[in-house]
Amino acid sequence: MQHLVARASRSERLHEPLVARWDLDPGLAARLLAFVSEGLRREILRSFAIDPALVDAAIRKSLAALQREERNAPPSSVRRMAESLACRGDEVGTLLALLRSGEVCLFEALFMRLSGLSPCVARRVLYEPGGRALAVACASIGMEKWHFATIFLLVRQARPDDKQVDPAELRAAIDFFESTGRESAEAVMSELRNPQAHRRAG
Repeated sequence: MQHLVARASRSERLHEPLVARWDLDPGLAARLLAFVSEGLRREILRSFAIDPALVDAAIRKSLAALQREERNAPPSSVRRMAESLACRGDEVGTLLALLRSGEVCLFEALFMRLSGLSPCVARRVLYEPGGRALAVACASIGMEKWHFATIFLLVRQARPDDKQVDPAELRAAIDFFESTGRESAEAVMSELRNPQAHRRAG
């Protein structure tokens, strides 16, 4: 079963049969959370009693390659690829898929395109502690709570200085996301996109 779960990270056709197994160990089920679809992830959380610590460990193990990601692709090529992905629709689903597959450069490029932020500001928003700026950016894009929580967890695992996602930090970030209206989020994002103009206006 461990071998099948390991293969499932590279083979989507194994996802549904594995989730349907009544005898799947909760620890192995937790490992599946990092790369199965949202529908199957909900099914796993409904069907298995999974310790939150197992979820954190599973995501960390599945995304360990993110910390070794080499960023050698020319920026123009990455931008073109991100634009091509955005044109296919389902941008939020594409963001999640890129993170899960370890395509950090493409994830960042697509996030920059969707948010309209410069590379420097976008990376600050993505990786700063607390996740409030990320919550504002995701709210402005129109993400659902589940999407934001997943991206929050995955980008935290991509930060080399993080050893573990603090459940309290995750809860606080989700609470802030839920309290942030899209209109107010868009106003903040407008300032982040052009801070010099806003300083001059002030």
